[in-house]
Amino acid sequence: MNNLFKKLFIRFRLQKEIVHHNDLGVKVIGIGGCGGNIVGYLYSKYGDNVDCIYCDRDAEAIDNSLLPVKILINENVEDSSDDIRSIFSQKTNVVFIVVGIGGRTGATVVRFIVKICRELGIPTVLIAVTPFSFEGARKEINAFEIIKEMSSEVDFEMIYSNNYLFSKYGKSSITGAFDMCSESICKMVMNISKLYYE
Repeated sequence: MNNLFKKLFIRFRLQKEIVHHNDLGVKVIGIGGCGGNIVGYLYSKYGDNVDCIYCDRDAEAIDNSLLPVKILINENVEDSSDDIRSIFSQKTNVVFIVVGIGGRTGATVVRFIVKICRELGIPTVLIAVTPFSFEGARKEINAFEIIKEMSSEVDFEMIYSNNYLFSKYGKSSITGAFDMCSESICKMVMNISKLYYE
């Protein structure tokens, strides 16, 4: 972890209040269904504070999303390069990439966006949600291979385990478990965002 993010995450643990400001240069990008749902949750609660973007290959999901900025990713992600780069045409201090990892869409798009962020010198945080065991061993292995690969490309990564969420909260309410995961991610994003306002 570089010095910037050591400072950010040390200070994050000490911050309690949520900032309300819409020019922080903080971009939160949800990739695929899982990432889009989490960023949609963030937008519904804190949408005035950060820029929320949704990227997916699913045209129907894109149409149904209430997020203000949506990018339909082409089959060849490089064909969407101009659209993706347009995300960073405005002030950008830090990028959070939120994704359910292990599938084809997430891996390809994450790699491409991280590559662009590195080219532009933008600090990047990867927030990865790993698959359930019942989704298959291959998907779980893929997820951890991708996380391992990307750990050297991003400034910081945070891993959320669907299996852990289900074991801890799923028996009472799987929806509640997902909401707790989303809320945890949202508060982390917003507390770090506050650092750019001070």
